[in-house]
Amino acid sequence: MAIDLRQVEPLGSKSVLLEQAKRRQKEATPAASAPSAATQNVKTPPPASQANMSRIEKEIEESINQLLLRLKQLEEESKQSRVHLEREQQLLFKQIKTLNALLKKQVDLFNSMDKEMADMHNPKHFMQSLAIGVVAGLASALTIFVTAPWLTSVVASAS
Repeated sequence: MAIDLRQVEPLGSKSVLLEQAKRRQKEATPAASAPSAATQNVKTPPPASQANMSRIEKEIEESINQLLLRLKQLEEESKQSRVHLEREQQLLFKQIKTLNALLKKQVDLFNSMDKEMADMHNPKHFMQSLAIGVVAGLASALTIFVTAPWLTSVVASAS
């Protein structure tokens, strides 16, 4: 009598898998649970097939353990990838915020320069700048005129 393992959940231990398979087999064939003439004549399997069964069970259990180990590794790798991605996103958001601040400063600077350029073309501002230039020129000329005799005496005494 073969045990159908197709409907058994694959991530359990060997004993749980066998119990599930046996239970499903009994549920599927309730009449087979009663001893019949056909089942009474069935002999126990030879020791070689029992050894093969135990070997197959061990291989299945090892495969399941390897799958579980690989699943844990994949979960850990995905967690690390998620953390790395979150860090990269935070860095990217900081960079974007910094760039936005720099752009805002540049826009403000260009707006103020534009305003000053517009003010320079204003005739009133031009007259103020001309008056300041004339006063500064006269002040420097007066300073040179007043200090010239003193500088000539300093240069003459130094030589």
